Amino acid sequence: MHAVVEVGVSHVAAARFALSAEGGKMVAFAFRELPLVEELSAVTAQTEQAAALREVANILTRRESATLVIPGHLALTKTIKLPVVASAQREKLITFEAKQSIPFPLDEVFWDYQLGTETESELEVLLVAAKSGGVREIVEQAQAAGIVVDRVVPAGIAMEGLPLNANDGALRVGIGARSTHLLFCSDQTRQLRTLSLAGQTVTRGIADKLDQTLIEAERLKLGVFSGEVELPADTPAGEAVKVAADSFAARLQLEINRSLVTRLRQAGVKAPGTLALTGGGARMSGLIEHLTAKWDGNVVELDPLAEIEVAVEAKPEVARTGPNRLADLVGAAIGGDRITINLAPPELGAAREAKRRRPRWLIAAGLLVGALLLPGVHFKRLADSRQSAAIVLGRRIAPVQALQEQNQHNVTELTRLQAEVEQLNDLVKARDAWTTLLADMQTSMVTVGNVWLEGLQVVPPSNRSHVSAEPGYDADGRPVKPVVPPLRLRLSGRFLDRENPLSRVSQSSYERVTALLAGFVESPRVMEVEGERFDASEPGILRFDFTLVINPTAHL
Repeated sequence: MHAVVEVGVSHVAAARFALSAEGGKMVAFAFRELPLVEELSAVTAQTEQAAALREVANILTRRESATLVIPGHLALTKTIKLPVVASAQREKLITFEAKQSIPFPLDEVFWDYQLGTETESELEVLLVAAKSGGVREIVEQAQAAGIVVDRVVPAGIAMEGLPLNANDGALRVGIGARSTHLLFCSDQTRQLRTLSLAGQTVTRGIADKLDQTLIEAERLKLGVFSGEVELPADTPAGEAVKVAADSFAARLQLEINRSLVTRLRQAGVKAPGTLALTGGGARMSGLIEHLTAKWDGNVVELDPLAEIEVAVEAKPEVARTGPNRLADLVGAAIGGDRITINLAPPELGAAREAKRRRPRWLIAAGLLVGALLLPGVHFKRLADSRQSAAIVLGRRIAPVQALQEQNQHNVTELTRLQAEVEQLNDLVKARDAWTTLLADMQTSMVTVGNVWLEGLQVVPPSNRSHVSAEPGYDADGRPVKPVVPPLRLRLSGRFLDRENPLSRVSQSSYERVTALLAGFVESPRVMEVEGERFDASEPGILRFDFTLVINPTAHL
């Protein structure tokens, strides 16, 4: 029996599976919706999540270990290629590359890797990392609910276990509430990209258009997409839903194309022949039709339960939830050895190993005591003689030890000074790196054309915490790099729609906005774009306002 618990942005779910070589069966299932996080305080959101975990945990048996699936937006993924080296050196090489690829100190994250295709000269490795604080918070909530966490897998990675095998490769698109995962698996490569474009993007678009709360807009969106609410296209609400859905489909298509060009073709593989949609957002009206019109291959809806039998007791809950929302839950269960990523806190594995070895330790201790009991007297006499000799020798080498300690102190001081010089050099580079960022922004705006930048402002940190740029020192006097949080740069401006100077802005202008945002994200110093807002109230002008999240350590 295998258990999986999934903690998503909009839901919490749990299931138990009976897996065998012949197939699998879902024997129990529980699903609880979560309110929109944007409408709740942090404490209330955690309380709601903890309560949902306690409810779904009722289907698990006592002391049954489970795989915990965490939200995909918490994880950072990157596929790298390494030269083929001996197995003894492979771990060191991967750790070195992880330090270069993960934009946080490794002691602040839980990270793991999964080996991919290996040729005569190259080895493909998928790196996955998540901030340790976020992972620990979810794991501790699960443990408080009585769930025995065995391993932790991010959503998106779990989709690799879904039963879809295409000879020409398949791009799996999992559309969730807060993030969308693009997972491409073939014999030559494995690529995963996480987008902030997701179901809540449509909700925000409807809310802005109709001046509603997010809860009202979410209820309207789900009603229309499920068929429970029918709205004529010429009504304000119907138009708002259609515009938001069409905008989402167009932006998703652009991101898919950009991923194929910048990632897959660089890996030397051909574009996939199948586009498989899953997740709650796959139910969006008109999405499949829009992607089919722009895609050369097949666009299909991926059913996670295609090869899973559902027990009679679980069928009503599965039907109410919808199979397309179970992609990561089912994928984590049937993925098996194909998914080796585990972001669980190290102490979980250490505790399990200690518990497993405890009986062996007791037996070994008994045998050791018995073996040492008889010769104990002899060894004590021998030890006394050796101790006397050691005292005499210690007196002779005392001057040498004093000299060695002085040398060690000098080496430590030299290392500290070298590290301090390196940190000061990093600060100089950080000041110069802004020139590159502004040049990247100018290039993106010139490429798109007809863009005017009206405002550029650094957003102060919300917590008002003071972060020193001067190098600090740990308890042992060794220098440590200052922790620099991401910077947020607020941009505002406008687009001129020369094709429609006297009417509302056309769809092509929105596509140009998307291209501009994509160009900004291509900059190595830009981590993501957030808080996008657009105003098309003036004829021929599309005003925009968004925030760039800047990685202050990207130059290092």
